[in-house]
Amino acid sequence: MKLTAKQKDNMILAAQNALTFTVTGRGAFPMDMLRYDICWPANETMSNLISDAFFHQPHRSTISLKGLKPPTFARWRSFGWEVVDLGDERR
Repeated sequence: MKLTAKQKDNMILAAQNALTFTVTGRGAFPMDMLRYDICWPANETMSNLISDAFFHQPHRSTISLKGLKPPTFARWRSFGWEVVDLGDERR
């Protein structure tokens, strides 16, 4: 499916105004939370950490994310992960 110029502009604007937040947890990273909270890794390093944490790394992982809406704290907790920082700056 091809995006219109307006759709592309709206996507770029949304990404520029994304919220930043940090989650921490141990064990498998809840990949479905990326879809549920409409978020993505803040950078390539965070993407690699998600990949490591997805495969049940025993150590605690702290991962920075960007999203289009505030995170759902209770749902993160239900997977054994916590939202530990909700950045208040917009980029």
